[in-house]
Amino acid sequence: MRARAPIRWAIVLVAVALIVVTGGTAVGELPLVAGGRGPDGISTAQTLNATLTNRPAALIASSNDYPDALAALPAAALRGGPLLLVTHSAIPPSTAAELTHVRPATIAVLGGTQAVDDSVVHALRGYTSGPVTRVGGRDHNTTTAAISAATFGPGVTAVYIASDRSFADVLVAGAAAARARVPLLLIARDGIAPSTERELTRLRPASIVIVGGIFGVSEKLAHLLATYTTGSVTREAGADEYDTAVAVSRASFPTTASTVYVATGDTSSVSLADAVAAGLTAGPLLLVHGTCVPRNVTAEITRLNPTSVVVLGEEHTTSGAAVSLHPC
Repeated sequence: MRARAPIRWAIVLVAVALIVVTGGTAVGELPLVAGGRGPDGISTAQTLNATLTNRPAALIASSNDYPDALAALPAAALRGGPLLLVTHSAIPPSTAAELTHVRPATIAVLGGTQAVDDSVVHALRGYTSGPVTRVGGRDHNTTTAAISAATFGPGVTAVYIASDRSFADVLVAGAAAARARVPLLLIARDGIAPSTERELTRLRPASIVIVGGIFGVSEKLAHLLATYTTGSVTREAGADEYDTAVAVSRASFPTTASTVYVATGDTSSVSLADAVAAGLTAGPLLLVHGTCVPRNVTAEITRLNPTSVVVLGEEHTTSGAAVSLHPC
């Protein structure tokens, strides 16, 4: 394990309010940065995108439709554009301000009309001189396949797979796929949708990574997924969502990581914004309770031996005990 660097102030300019804390060698004394802590998930997401200016394209997703937004993380990472949130029928002021700031060349709206109304698509035309297009279909599986098809060519090194019913698995898988610059596809527990089958056939991935246990993606589906690759099909999973995030971290970061991102796994509205931040960075994303840190997560942070930990989330979702990495 590498020696810890001398303790210094850690500063990450991604937050509404920055809390910078000195640290030591113990996990509970690591430099902590409060990142992206805002009054709601939408404004938090805008804050975390604040450094992405003059980008060629902006991606728009519903703040109430997490599969579409999280499946778009790899596309946002690959294209270098911001991923911003709207409601079903309106553009929040924080999103409007960010679009005015970024002035994207084009805008892609993710999901069908059940996710984002046509009136929002029409209003978005006022924020770009280029086209505003809709990428999506009648359900999450169709939308995620469409996002992948619009972003990735055949022969990708890997495809991440997660259950469309597990927010935590999709959260962690989206961040991991974004870091690896590979697609994330979602499947239902009872089968693989035709749109997903077609996209897997087109992608011809060298390998497939399943995130989550057999209650999300069964062994039967894992065997079926093997027919879409000539390489390996691996599963990164644990006893619960916290264990699964640790498993993904171990697979993605077998040695160390200079920065670790920590998000609450209890509240989807804030974790959606958290994934936008963590998915566009180089560090692992680990999940904690709102009031404390599971011991296996504490052990993983120790193994990673970071110089700082960025605590993501809204102020009311993570208590002081969790922010200080107090074990459960």
